[in-house]
Amino acid sequence: MQGTVTGRTDYTGFAMLGWNVNQDPVNSTALTWAVPATGGVILTVTNPGNTQLRLQLQGTDPHSGSDRWCAPLTSGQLIPWTSLLTNCWTGGSPQNALTPGTMIQQAAIIVPGLQTDLPFNLCLVDIQIQ
Repeated sequence: MQGTVTGRTDYTGFAMLGWNVNQDPVNSTALTWAVPATGGVILTVTNPGNTQLRLQLQGTDPHSGSDRWCAPLTSGQLIPWTSLLTNCWTGGSPQNALTPGTMIQQAAIIVPGLQTDLPFNLCLVDIQIQ
């Protein structure tokens, strides 16, 4: 995906590439998946502009800040489940860790916005659950 996140003084601009983590192959219903007690996830992306990225996991109520967890994403590096936090940005509060057994429904790569326009160009190459 590529484009530009429009700068906003309150940092509310963003771009997102999202997917269901467990989907019924027959009727396309988004199902859930339980976070394991150990390990994490590795996402490999091309990101020629070295734009800051985040991984975001969402439960069944993605509109609730307490049902979304995120962490900085560096291509090819393990993101432990325990490093995913609510409000993961600097100064975000509260920062509650993702706990084992939490039911996740969606995942996304987030391009968090700045106060100035932010061009981005990225491609999701691979996802590995560890």
